[in-house]
Amino acid sequence: MLFKSLVQSGLLVVAGLSEYASAASSASSSSSSSDSETIEVVGNKFYYANNGSQFYIRGIAYQASVSSQNTSFVDPLADGTTCKRDLPYLVGANTNVVRVYALDNTSDHSECMNMFKDAGIYVIADLAQPKVSITTDDPAWDIALYDRYTSVIDEMQQYDNTLGFFAGNEVITNSTNSDAAPFIKAAIRDMKKYMSDSGYRAIPIGYSANDDADTRVASAAYFNCGEEDEIADFYGINMYEWCGDSSFKTSGYQARTEEFSNLTIPIFFSEYGCNTVRPRKFTEIAEIFSDDMTDVWSGGIVYMYYEEANDYGLVSEIDSTSVKTLSDYVYYSSEMAKISPTIATSGSATATERGLSCPATGKTWSAADTLPPTPLASACDCMAASLSCVVADDVSSKDYGDLFGTVCGEIDCSGQVVFCFELVLRSSRQ
Repeated sequence: MLFKSLVQSGLLVVAGLSEYASAASSASSSSSSSDSETIEVVGNKFYYANNGSQFYIRGIAYQASVSSQNTSFVDPLADGTTCKRDLPYLVGANTNVVRVYALDNTSDHSECMNMFKDAGIYVIADLAQPKVSITTDDPAWDIALYDRYTSVIDEMQQYDNTLGFFAGNEVITNSTNSDAAPFIKAAIRDMKKYMSDSGYRAIPIGYSANDDADTRVASAAYFNCGEEDEIADFYGINMYEWCGDSSFKTSGYQARTEEFSNLTIPIFFSEYGCNTVRPRKFTEIAEIFSDDMTDVWSGGIVYMYYEEANDYGLVSEIDSTSVKTLSDYVYYSSEMAKISPTIATSGSATATERGLSCPATGKTWSAADTLPPTPLASACDCMAASLSCVVADDVSSKDYGDLFGTVCGEIDCSGQVVFCFELVLRSSRQ
């Protein structure tokens, strides 16, 4: 009766969270002793580093909408009051991961991160922000992006409950822009090296893809192929195929599971929660954590915590100290309390080849295997300082290719020279 009345009213008060917190504690008891331990990747699964037990992502997207059209954003991990307000609701929904899409690298995140750590909650952070990101229409991997990405890593690497980073989110949207993939992969390569060179923990880094029918299989293979230092540590896919009361087969989950069964890195739903049928009853959760899927998938991150105009929220914000839970929260937390996935151990992981064969280019996939070079400020500064001319103001950007060809007829246009020449062309027009 309590559950039915809560659904009908769409309201769950803080006092009513105790039964959900208790259920969450029971569902996660197998990992409670590992809550403050780092997470590592072995084969195609996540594991607690201290005891080797498998880690499934039970996540919530925890940030108000961030888009390239709206360059301002609120860093959800820089406000201790808000984190304290939301923590009981996250725990009540059996949450062990929050995803944040943009961080202010100059802010102090210690209060929220330590609060979440004590509750057994990890963070997966996107490295980009609206003003500085690898874009679909004009992808690049340049010094500004390199500096942005490394600054977020510098800030977040100090916390044991930083689970991982996304180097990009839905940059590749269809077959016409799959040539953006090498820029994301170059970012993954360079951030791995940066963490190693800096003496940081090897925090996993991957990519969050959309569910495009033409590119999803090739995209996953691309980020799982090549040299060891180029391969993503994990792969996320924003998956909205299960709507209403569906099933493993009719939803598309079965087909997706078969398509990704050969991946040698963890894959999970970096977003899920179709809202074409309201309220969302989240019947897919039982399937996501069932034996049908857990050999391939490592859980998922529901979209999203805050209610906005897009109607994806679990709670609506009243003020800085209170929220109102919605019927979606009640259904979601109830389903999450029931899960009991099979737990593997890292010691039982089967040794496999780390990388797949890279997908062939063709009509629906055009990403090159050769990646852009690492941006080097010193090399570009030196080249820019040595130039005796700049691009004239009346030169159209469509003519840059001809200029590039002329210069490359005189010098060796390989590696950093190509990168720096393109950068100088862009900079001279700003």
